[in-house]
Amino acid sequence: LDRAGAPAGVFNVITGVPATVGAVLTADVRVRKLSFTGSTPVGRLLMQQCAPSLKRLSLELGGNAPFIVFADADFDAAVQGALASRLRNAGQTCVSANRILVQRSIAKDFIEAMSAKAARWQMGRFDQAGVMAGPLINQAAIDKVRALVQEAVQAGARLCTGGQAHARGGLFWQPTVLADVTPNMRVAREESFGPIAPVMVFDDEAQALSMANASEYGLAAYVYTQDLGRCQRMQRGLEVGMVAINQSFVASETSPFGGVKSSGFGREGSHVGLAEYQQVKMVAVRTFPAVVSLDKSLAAPAQVITQNEFLQPQPQPQPQPQAAGMPQLLDLEPVRVDLRGLTLPGMPVLVDSKQVIASLATSRWRSPWTS
Repeated sequence: LDRAGAPAGVFNVITGVPATVGAVLTADVRVRKLSFTGSTPVGRLLMQQCAPSLKRLSLELGGNAPFIVFADADFDAAVQGALASRLRNAGQTCVSANRILVQRSIAKDFIEAMSAKAARWQMGRFDQAGVMAGPLINQAAIDKVRALVQEAVQAGARLCTGGQAHARGGLFWQPTVLADVTPNMRVAREESFGPIAPVMVFDDEAQALSMANASEYGLAAYVYTQDLGRCQRMQRGLEVGMVAINQSFVASETSPFGGVKSSGFGREGSHVGLAEYQQVKMVAVRTFPAVVSLDKSLAAPAQVITQNEFLQPQPQPQPQPQAAGMPQLLDLEPVRVDLRGLTLPGMPVLVDSKQVIASLATSRWRSPWTS
């Protein structure tokens, strides 16, 4: 930012206890906008704290992204996409595919292919060749992943691969694939933030959409199909802020990023994200029309008639000869004038040519000049 020429003090890094720093930022009336990325409970707390000063908020909160695979999808691309979305950063991203929904006719083959690839997923340090995912953030994350897997298996889910701490030790967890998962299991309802891929089965498009929307969260969703009509129907029906079709990556700095429902509101990125930090102001101005006297030959420069002159009686247009049975027409030859600098956008403009005053259609003003 310094190299880009941003003034000193525009960007500041403030460290400390989150609750203490947050209390100051939300209470100070000089802070007019707050953007937060984190959990839904903390987002709700910030909304309460910002209410007295009516601060503008952008909240990017929890997610429970469905990854939907239809039978007509590119099978290999869908398997690889599901693993990439679920296991990227060991599952510790807000847009990670938290639920894998697969159409019944291909579910068995899909689960087998996904489990085989997940078992070969390389875990380790990212400065080592071939490593595809790293450790979890802390021991609490390991404990949560372990509890989710154990609860699912006890409730009837089938462990296809993984399911325990990685042989590397520390905070590494094996990439895990669970089959026969049902929507009521906690692993399908909560954001795991770990390398767990719970797979559920659906029969048709309507059921897939119903299962995908059966969540309080609505951040992102992924759809794999080669049916263009289905792509349109799914993107319209999914209750999320972002949809990726036939790809496993949904975010970029040039696209608006954010969700709906308990995943928050507001957007980051692109011009839409910049607008979150701007206010719209409407200004209404009543002005006298600008009157321009034209010389048809354009040999002489246009003359601007002042407002006082405009208030004086103006010459009346002279009637023109007309053929019998024809409506009266004004004999105006085409003329051209550059109005830049003479008027404001939206100001009425009267053009005086051949003693005829004609009003331009300023309601459809499109540029600083007209002809």
